[in-house]
Amino acid sequence: MRFLRAFDESFCQAVDYYGGIDGKIASRFVDAVERAQMEIIRFPKIGKSVKSYRVLLLKEFPYSLCYYENPPGELVGLVLFHHKQKDPRPD
Repeated sequence: MRFLRAFDESFCQAVDYYGGIDGKIASRFVDAVERAQMEIIRFPKIGKSVKSYRVLLLKEFPYSLCYYENPPGELVGLVLFHHKQKDPRPD
């Protein structure tokens, strides 16, 4: 799975946020993102289809992973967004 810069930035911001609260929570967040990635790799159509991308909710955290399948079968992580964001698409 390949990730766009917007994904990397949003992931780092969330890890920094949770790390400021507690290192164990930040570690659980990283694990939740990794589990979501593995689910997407195993089952690319697992996320809810929204326009031209898919959205998979993380377990335990108020975030979703936005991604799409770039033919022929390459998975691309667009952005990791908090549920309070109005528009999850990267700028």
